[in-house]
Amino acid sequence: MRTDSVVPVVVAGVVFWLAVVPLGGCGLLDRSIPREELVEDVERLAWTIEDAHPDPYARGGGKSAFDQRLEDTIAGIPAEGMTKREFSLHLMPFMAAIGDAHTVIHADFETDWSRPGGIPLYFGAVGEELYVRGVTREDERRLIGARLVSVEGVPFEEIVERHARFRPRENEYGTLAWLGHYGDLWCGGPLAALVPEWKNRSQVTVGLRMPSRTVEIYTFALPRQVDYPPIVPEQTVTLPNTDRCDFAWSFLDAERRVAILRIDGMMRYREALEMWEAHGWRGNRDHGREAYEMYQGRSAPDDYADVIAGAPSVTEVFRELVVAMEDAGTRTLLVDLRRNDGGNSFMSNILVYFLYGRDVLLERSPGLEVKKYSEYYFEVRPEPSLADINEGRDVPLALGMRDTLSNPRHGLTPELIESRLANLGSMTTFAAELESGEYDAYYTPEHVVVLSTPWTFSSGYTMMRYLYRAGAELAGTPSGQASNCYGDILGFELPNSGLSGSVSHKAYVGYPDDPELGRVLPMDHPMTYEYLRETGFDLDAEVLWGMEVGGG
Repeated sequence: MRTDSVVPVVVAGVVFWLAVVPLGGCGLLDRSIPREELVEDVERLAWTIEDAHPDPYARGGGKSAFDQRLEDTIAGIPAEGMTKREFSLHLMPFMAAIGDAHTVIHADFETDWSRPGGIPLYFGAVGEELYVRGVTREDERRLIGARLVSVEGVPFEEIVERHARFRPRENEYGTLAWLGHYGDLWCGGPLAALVPEWKNRSQVTVGLRMPSRTVEIYTFALPRQVDYPPIVPEQTVTLPNTDRCDFAWSFLDAERRVAILRIDGMMRYREALEMWEAHGWRGNRDHGREAYEMYQGRSAPDDYADVIAGAPSVTEVFRELVVAMEDAGTRTLLVDLRRNDGGNSFMSNILVYFLYGRDVLLERSPGLEVKKYSEYYFEVRPEPSLADINEGRDVPLALGMRDTLSNPRHGLTPELIESRLANLGSMTTFAAELESGEYDAYYTPEHVVVLSTPWTFSSGYTMMRYLYRAGAELAGTPSGQASNCYGDILGFELPNSGLSGSVSHKAYVGYPDDPELGRVLPMDHPMTYEYLRETGFDLDAEVLWGMEVGGG
């Protein structure tokens, strides 16, 4: 999942997410850190990445190219040193070249969300373009639906190319997510880094292609005080509420022909908490307490077993959904993953079980999955130890070795089935259901349509891919996540600058024989600008589209 925190801006039940990057104290940001300390940090960063990452060279031209970028990064540190913010910007091209959206450095951009220093427009993505989803002034309502064509005279296509050298991405849709959804156009810091031609920070000029197809040049005075909520088109769909729980469902029509399952996140659910406890990963207990308090509306108890028991259960919610759909004879299920940027992917297995069954769940080809055990891995996750992992192995692993967890060319081995069942069994709430088999493939609607945007990411993307392989259709705009990717992050902090970030320690190759499909998972029913315009740029146009293509 994205490692930057985010600020939700809620408009009539729809959330606009703006990324917030961690900021240090003002003194640290302004103080110049000595060059020798920054060199130490770069060397520590490179060691962490090379030690922990399964292959930090593959997407950046190889080991020699990585070493050359490392030398250039060190050489580019001035003799007088740099501030923390300057240093974070200096490191970003080095990180971007790895081409892994989970291996990142957190940039220190000073941000005031009520007074954006960049373009004060809310952007969404359609195709490979950004369009205005919302505005902050009533007299700018006419801009809704306009597509971005330039910033300070720099063509949008050029900004996209620059951004690929600024933030790690796995495909072009990842860039759209960062520019629009995560605020790299909204915030002055990243916008200035992308568009050095922008000299006068008291205003910003953009080119917009209006819905009428004419291009207009518009200048915004800065900084602008933003009064929430944003101004958006009137919505025509009522979505299930996720204020108390990240997953909820409802019917969209009186005849109950169409149901929608909205899943905004995959961290705060009972089964994930059970799995983490079973594996001894107690660092995730804050997610459990947050889930409890959000769901129950009161402080979490001291006994963590009570916290888990009081957290919302996907087993219970999904079971309720399939029973209701079977009773109604529902034709179409929309699985809304538009805002889902990740968490614990085992929720995907549970949904597949209820919709398609245990056999499909276990026979689903996971692709190639490789985990690297490194010195840094055991710094972060000391339990179980390497000795514990090697127990019973014919060929023991050494530090730096990679463990192939699954390989589609080997087929579904008994060992892999046993491993999957063990992980599923650690989620005790679901294990009881799996053992009984009472709701195995209980009800599969004629159409299961997964709704996607570029910020359907990490485990949210995994759920979409699992459902797609089980037979679901995809609608919307492709994810910024690739099937052939890296993930399962380890956090780090550089000792002198205090900059933090994350590094992947697993490789996933969902489509080993199809690199393009492994790069972008295409939509069966792609969202088009023309359809958006027909809906009046409804914030839930993907839902309307899903209902249409699903025969609802």
